[in-house]
Amino acid sequence: MTGVLSGRVAVVTGAASGFGAATARRFHAEGARVVVADRDGDGAKRVAEALGPDALGVTVDVSRSEDVAQMVEAAADTFGGLDILVNNAGIIHAKGSIDTLAESEFDRIVAVNLRGPFLGIKHAVPVLRRSRHAVILNTASVGALVPRLNTSIYSATKAGIISLTRSAALDLAPGIRVNAVCPLASPTPFLAGGAGGDGAVYDAYVEGMKSDARHAVPLGRLVRPEEVAAAFTFLASDDAAFITGVALPIDGGRSAGDMVGRGQGGRST
Repeated sequence: MTGVLSGRVAVVTGAASGFGAATARRFHAEGARVVVADRDGDGAKRVAEALGPDALGVTVDVSRSEDVAQMVEAAADTFGGLDILVNNAGIIHAKGSIDTLAESEFDRIVAVNLRGPFLGIKHAVPVLRRSRHAVILNTASVGALVPRLNTSIYSATKAGIISLTRSAALDLAPGIRVNAVCPLASPTPFLAGGAGGDGAVYDAYVEGMKSDARHAVPLGRLVRPEEVAAAFTFLASDDAAFITGVALPIDGGRSAGDMVGRGQGGRST
């Protein structure tokens, strides 16, 4: 590692597993002190303890304003400030057509996936304004660019994240850069929500997504958490000092177009 985040303080939400945990580890490896935040407080603490004294695990429900305020306060009190906020926490609903989804499910997904990043930005900005390297990063999804069947609410919230990112980039310039990544799916605990929490259904769900990727994704596979972490690291670093308002696909080319005809000589119909 090159230490591109040396001396900086980062908060990463949804960091007990998956993209968030990989990002917390990469940031730490690049020299940052990291607040590992998650609703699964025990999981967050395990990730932080493995990183050592320059990491802190905290319990946070990103849909609760008080929790998010306390998370930002913990970063400032423990490490003396805040330079990077990664709004990564998110949930997905069990697959189903939009007309079959309950209103309560809509409210639940929006509260975490859209309200959460809004609250993160709202509470972090006063502290970020004191940093010379202030960055806000949001996790959107390739589903915001190319929605999948039966993921309507999730895809809508992630499209909202892209718009929130662009609007915040305008509102907070020039002192704070704001960008998003749009990852393809990865077989992480996050996907359990799409399987309704059922282990056997989850296994079949993941295998189905891997099969789909072989046919629909130009690079032929799902994304790895470390690849999303690498994108976040670049966007958080000074190498991206002139980049703001961007939604960067980390999707193996999925959003470039369809792959109709793959496996048939590469010819489309």
